[in-house]
Amino acid sequence: FRGPRILENAPVTTAQRPKAPKAGVRWTPEALNGQPCEYCGVTMDMHHPWRRPTRDHIVPRSKGGTNVQINLAPSCALCNETKSDLRIGEFYNWLVENRDPRAERVGRFMAKLPKELL
Repeated sequence: FRGPRILENAPVTTAQRPKAPKAGVRWTPEALNGQPCEYCGVTMDMHHPWRRPTRDHIVPRSKGGTNVQINLAPSCALCNETKSDLRIGEFYNWLVENRDPRAERVGRFMAKLPKELL
């Protein structure tokens, strides 16, 4: 067992390792309902197929990301599906290249993230 990792090739020391969510704290659709999507700002709605609340892995699990709270972002189903398995920087570049209006909001979100998640 190698332990949780944020980046594929960057070792994470104990001091840098983000803390897992407290016991009982879950990012359920019910808890995220009515909250804004981190990527587009739409109010998430459990009863709308594309606005359905989801949790997105900023560093995708397929690229070494984990389920720690710092690696999760509340996002609507449309943004989560559009981002797919892209890292946040790759997603931002794709939005810019395609002149997607979400690029500005994603850029502001990226500015708040720790460097190891970029």
